[in-house]
Amino acid sequence: MANEYNSQNNYDKQPYYNHNGYYYGAYPPPQRDNPLGIVSLVLGIASVVMAVVFSCCAPGTNMPFAIAAIILGIFQLKSKTNQNGRGKGMAGLICGIVSTGIFLLIILLYVALFVLDIFANTEMGDFLTQYAAQQA
Repeated sequence: MANEYNSQNNYDKQPYYNHNGYYYGAYPPPQRDNPLGIVSLVLGIASVVMAVVFSCCAPGTNMPFAIAAIILGIFQLKSKTNQNGRGKGMAGLICGIVSTGIFLLIILLYVALFVLDIFANTEMGDFLTQYAAQQA
């Protein structure tokens, strides 16, 4: 009887495991990415796109996506069970933070324009306009 370890047809046999659960003579199965990282990345990219596209007419529509991307990215980075997808979680977190920064800059711009508009319609604004006309 031929030794089963030395036979030519090893394709129908199960892979051999050691006591730690690792394969002998075969590659381990690929690990799946944590879905939190993937969802965080998708939401982060969507929030950045929405922040840029809707910045003039509807600022803030990106914020639910950005907040969700930040939260899920943090959960992915804190996860100890599955570290696959860590880069995706980090990218989603960064995209959410960038989107939040874009939103804050747009709000700051709107507030500055509002204050300048109020300032231009006061007596001090009229004084500065007349003063600039006299200097020219």
